[in-house]
Amino acid sequence: MHIDDIARLTTLLPVIVYFSFKKKGKLLQAIVFFNTFYLVYDFLYYLIRNFDKEMGDYFNLFYVPLEYLLIYYFFRILYKSKSSLKFLNYTVLFFLTFWAVSSYFIPVSTFNSILNGLESLIVIILTLIYFYEEIKAPQSLFIYSQPQFWGVIGFFLFFAGSFFVFLYKQTYKQEELFREQYSYIHSSFFILRNLLFSIALFIRPEKVKIPNERSSFT
Repeated sequence: MHIDDIARLTTLLPVIVYFSFKKKGKLLQAIVFFNTFYLVYDFLYYLIRNFDKEMGDYFNLFYVPLEYLLIYYFFRILYKSKSSLKFLNYTVLFFLTFWAVSSYFIPVSTFNSILNGLESLIVIILTLIYFYEEIKAPQSLFIYSQPQFWGVIGFFLFFAGSFFVFLYKQTYKQEELFREQYSYIHSSFFILRNLLFSIALFIRPEKVKIPNERSSFT
């Protein structure tokens, strides 16, 4: 079994954990929605591409914007401050506009490295905003005892680890050596993300809160 196939199978892990332990909460549901979306989309893309390759390319055009909308939904639930939420709203408008414009100029059969790189960069920034909020106004004594921490770390490591291979894929995807390296790097971080999502869905939230007078450094 190739590492790509193993990566696809790990997408099921967070979904299985969620329904096995009957977890609740919008944030955890957002993680499950994200993985379920990937499973359904990957299956439909496989069917459509085998029926008509060009139709599959057009269908695949919508993967990245839909993926980002689900990431947006995750951080929309996560953020507490109005400034962070406002910034988040700006990013989704900017990203969808950029997707529409870049998709017009780049052929549908070509991997859009700029779009994928931009998505990675935005998500990395969103995760850093979360950590800034936690430093400024911590919600619990130990950040790693909260499910959202593992979800954010999952997004951060995946997009940070895949950032450069996304940028190079459009140019070097025809080279066999690059395709092999891309497969191992992307799949490894994909597996890691799903494992961290599973931890987020498995862990019990810490109930001890930071006292109000210690909730901010300002």
